[in-house]
Amino acid sequence: IRLSGHDPDVFFKFKQFLVNKLAFPFTTEKQQVDVCRDLELIMRNHFPLNAKMDLAFEVGRMYMSMQRYRRAIRLFKQSIRECGEHHVTYHNLGLCYNCLGELRQSLAAFEQSVALNASYAESAEYVERIRRKL
Repeated sequence: IRLSGHDPDVFFKFKQFLVNKLAFPFTTEKQQVDVCRDLELIMRNHFPLNAKMDLAFEVGRMYMSMQRYRRAIRLFKQSIRECGEHHVTYHNLGLCYNCLGELRQSLAAFEQSVALNASYAESAEYVERIRRKL
């Protein structure tokens, strides 16, 4: 990715490999900080011309896998602005808010996920769990 000059297209080719390798227990803090710098540079090179190449969503997934939930939330919101609403984006927002203990925001995100796709069982389960807690 660095050799490409932080090209978003190159990032898309390797995104799943990176998500799998970046999960919190498998990387050190130093490695994650290094990757975060690269992700910021990739986002700077991003021009949202194609809604099917939702870079903000994919980079948000990276931050989420590294337990950097605030940054992931900002990127998922950017994804919604640039590429439109999608039930998985709201589901991921719900997960981030839930991990931060922000249950009302989490519930709202999961409810929006279900509103967009009533058959998305994972979000529906979270809606029920959070309602029981509140």
